[in-house]
Amino acid sequence: MQFQLPDSYRKRYLERRVVDLSVLEKGRLEDFRRIGHQIRGSAKSFGFSDLETIALRLEQIDHGTLLELAPRILVDFKNCLSALGEQT
Repeated sequence: MQFQLPDSYRKRYLERRVVDLSVLEKGRLEDFRRIGHQIRGSAKSFGFSDLETIALRLEQIDHGTLLELAPRILVDFKNCLSALGEQT
């Protein structure tokens, strides 16, 4: 039997990710890596495997790919948060 966190915890977790999204929209590479790493480490615990996948993509951005990949990943991140918010 898998432990299920209360919906209020999951909702609060997603609210914090919205704050992360606003930080990422500033486009600083170190924020992509830091936030990606944090989310990747916690998303699975909250049952958000899609968010974990996006976090890995955030974490893998580097100077050479920031301008090319970041906008698309941020759109995916925002869409994922929206979809998860509707489920919670």
